[in-house]
Amino acid sequence: MYTDHCSSQEAWSLGMAGDTTPRIVVGTSNPVANSATVLAEIVKNPGKPFVLTESLPVDPAHPEIPPVTTRRSAVEFTSTYQFILVAVIVITFISLIGYFFTILTTPSPTPDQKQFISLLDFLVKTGFGTFVGLLGGKSL
Repeated sequence: MYTDHCSSQEAWSLGMAGDTTPRIVVGTSNPVANSATVLAEIVKNPGKPFVLTESLPVDPAHPEIPPVTTRRSAVEFTSTYQFILVAVIVITFISLIGYFFTILTTPSPTPDQKQFISLLDFLVKTGFGTFVGLLGGKSL
């Protein structure tokens, strides 16, 4: 559904304007691909909740029969979860830039600078771990 060629009244009747119902996003059984799908959805539609579910094959001989339900339940990504994930990504990226900038600009760091570098190193490692944990914990 696109709102490019319809009026705001049509978009409202299609449920696209101000709708808090989660969208259904089809994923795969691969956690890495699902993580990429989650990030793409957050970038395309920030703050809008969605549900990630596994696509199921339809029997070509009997397309009218719905596929058997998946053995895994759908995963819901709320706007709060999306906000936390984006905040972790931003903090990790800023820490990584600061880490490299500090290392490259201080050939012989003082003890305070060494402590600051170790703090940035900790933030980067913790940020990557949190990022992987957030996505891995929610993937199918």
